[in-house]
Amino acid sequence: MPRGSAATALTTPDSSSTGRAANASSTSSADGRTSVDQVVAGIGPRLADLRAGMGLSLQQMSAIAEVSAASIHKIERGDMVPTITTLLKLATVFKRPISHLIGEEPDDPHDIWHVTHGTGEPVDRGGADVVLISGPPARFRARGTTVALPPGALLEDAPARGGEVLVHVLAGNVHAKIGGREFALKRGDSLHFLSDHAATWTNPGRTPAELVHVSIS
Repeated sequence: MPRGSAATALTTPDSSSTGRAANASSTSSADGRTSVDQVVAGIGPRLADLRAGMGLSLQQMSAIAEVSAASIHKIERGDMVPTITTLLKLATVFKRPISHLIGEEPDDPHDIWHVTHGTGEPVDRGGADVVLISGPPARFRARGTTVALPPGALLEDAPARGGEVLVHVLAGNVHAKIGGREFALKRGDSLHFLSDHAATWTNPGRTPAELVHVSIS
């Protein structure tokens, strides 16, 4: 299967450079590649869209990315050209490569990740049979696995601040403990919760249990 695109570095002026990026002169190379000015002009709108999509205020994003709110605001408006270090910090917040912020992957075929039957990557999770069914974390925020729990098996999820987990039982019975609450799940049942809570999954039955586990961090 193909792998996700590697992050692409952007060579731009230091963050002290100011002035509306959209007003900078724009040139194109002979092979038709996007000019630096066009790339820089697109960073702000993409950053603003990503921030709005996650429901983050400037102050919240500043705290996560360790970039000042004033700088983020200037970048979004096109009044500041970010350094590579700043781009890395901002891209990390959204779990995206730098190439996403600079717009070098609008037609990237890895926007769609197809996992055919039997080709998922096995994940070592102790006594459970766990298979990864989602795309690479550099490209996608969600992480999906199928889980086969043998009778008596235990699976533990450590808490992860700010994320979500969705679990759907495909077969068998599963005993779930989310924080201090317990749930008896059967085929067709689902649980959706904030991943701030630790979670455990056990199979109390005599036959294997199967479930789909999706997390977003």
